Amino acid sequence: MARMFDDAGRALGGIDGVVDIIGMSRYADLVDMSDDDWNWHFDIVLRHAFLAMQYGGRAMREHGGTMVFVASVSGITSAPRHSAYGAAKAGLMSLVRTGAVELGPSRIRVNAVAPGVVWTPRVSAFLGDEGEQRNIVNTPLRRVAQPADIAAALLFLASDLAGYVTGQTLSVDGGVGAKFPYPMADL
Repeated sequence: MARMFDDAGRALGGIDGVVDIIGMSRYADLVDMSDDDWNWHFDIVLRHAFLAMQYGGRAMREHGGTMVFVASVSGITSAPRHSAYGAAKAGLMSLVRTGAVELGPSRIRVNAVAPGVVWTPRVSAFLGDEGEQRNIVNTPLRRVAQPADIAAALLFLASDLAGYVTGQTLSVDGGVGAKFPYPMADL
């Protein structure tokens, strides 16, 4: 991470912003999860984010900038087999808030985007057509997010349009988190 920021800073004449979008999950039941899988989640979700914030903060502290991280609604709510992933993403949101407080005096804004289901090739292969339809019906906007939907939220938080926004996690889930989870009978 140190080399990446040094190389990028030299090549670009400085660092003005960071968008961190690394993350994966190994789904497992809580009672069956191995220590290795638990640690893996915290390494892939939190360790690199901590290092990006640390080295990025050093690179931007003289002139300010912005950092945006990709969290997940799994860090806000709960889902079966998401224990380590959700805990790590919740930790990331806490790290974002702390980063905003500590880096704010250097005019560095730190925020996160928390996507719900995003129709990427990996998700498509995992859920298939039936899973896509279940998610469409479950989403108030009646569609599944595309990668461009998340990119737009990241761009907003990285831009001057969000110039007075820091320490926040923007949920980008098509309204799923805003609704009562049980389907209503037709009235």
